[in-house]
Amino acid sequence: MTYLHDRNKDRKKKQFIVGLFVVIIFIILSATGVVSKTAGFFQRVSKPFWKVENGINNATENLGYLVSTKSSVYNKNLLLKDKNRELEAKMVELNGLLSENAELKGALGRVDPKDDFLLATILVKPNRSMYDTVVIDVGADNNLIRGMEVFAKGDVPVGTISEVYSHTSLVKLYSTPGEVTDAEVQGSNSNVQLIGRGGGNFEMLVPVDLVIPEGTNVILPYIKMKVVAIVVDSISAKQDPLRKIILKSPVNIQEERWLEIKK
Repeated sequence: MTYLHDRNKDRKKKQFIVGLFVVIIFIILSATGVVSKTAGFFQRVSKPFWKVENGINNATENLGYLVSTKSSVYNKNLLLKDKNRELEAKMVELNGLLSENAELKGALGRVDPKDDFLLATILVKPNRSMYDTVVIDVGADNNLIRGMEVFAKGDVPVGTISEVYSHTSLVKLYSTPGEVTDAEVQGSNSNVQLIGRGGGNFEMLVPVDLVIPEGTNVILPYIKMKVVAIVVDSISAKQDPLRKIILKSPVNIQEERWLEIKK
């Protein structure tokens, strides 16, 4: 045990002597300027490591900035897309209003200024209403009564008011299946009866010797010579004294949004 103790004591003494020697050498080198001269060498050796460290730091900062920038650009892009959709919706609305305005001007431009017309919006069209009728958004609240004449595009007679309710009315079209309307062939003064076939179509029977070419207008003379139907075809059979004429309305009621009621 005494031997081990002596060995430890000798090792500590040697470590102390070596440490003291290093300190003395460092003091001598500092005093003579050797340390300052070797500082440049240590800087040159350390420089690549510092560059790597700085590069890593810069890369980390740039990555953070890039992520932040991408996030900012993405958010701005979303905002721009939202604004673009909003502008597109407003453009669609504006175009719709301009279209409606043009249609209304076109329809009202055909109305005789001496006549008193009431503009009505179509609520239910024949494709959803029974028996080729139309529901409009005015009724007793606007003093409508049965039998009032109804026009499309300002000057095309399409039917009459058949039922009146508080705020709506039912329009019975001249083209309602089986509906009979007295009319006249324009240019010939020939009186005829239009028979509704539905969907804006008509037929009429005339003598075979009465020439009525395709495109001929049929009018309602009691409504200031307004065109109610146009000839599109004719059907005749041998030995038959009558010929069937097929006609159609000048307007497609399915495409209309308003009707005008003559008060």
